[in-house]
Amino acid sequence: MVRNEFGGFLYRTTTEMLDAIAEEWLSAGGANGIDFQRTVLDDNTDVELAIETIDGWSLDRRGDFGEPSHMECNEYSASDLAAAFGRLRGRFKAAQRGQ
Repeated sequence: MVRNEFGGFLYRTTTEMLDAIAEEWLSAGGANGIDFQRTVLDDNTDVELAIETIDGWSLDRRGDFGEPSHMECNEYSASDLAAAFGRLRGRFKAAQRGQ
C-alpha cells in the first residue's frame, strides 16, 4: 500500500488525504446534493461521521494476507478523521456565510 493514497489518488500530506476521505464520504462521490450534505452535518457529530466512514469503508481492517489497514499504513486515527470532518464542516459554514 502506498502512503497518502486514497481512491486512486496520491496526496502530499495525510491531512490532505483525510480531507479527501471526508469529502468523498459526505458527497458519496458527487451523488449527494449540497442540501443533503448540510443535513448530514447538522444531524451527526464529526466523531460519528468518522466512525461511520471507517466502518463503511473498512479503513481499519487488515488485508486478506495480513497487509496493514489503510489507517495503519497511513498512521491516522479515528480522531484524525473526525478532525477532517470538522474542517469540512468549517468550509460548509464559511460558504454559507458567504452566500
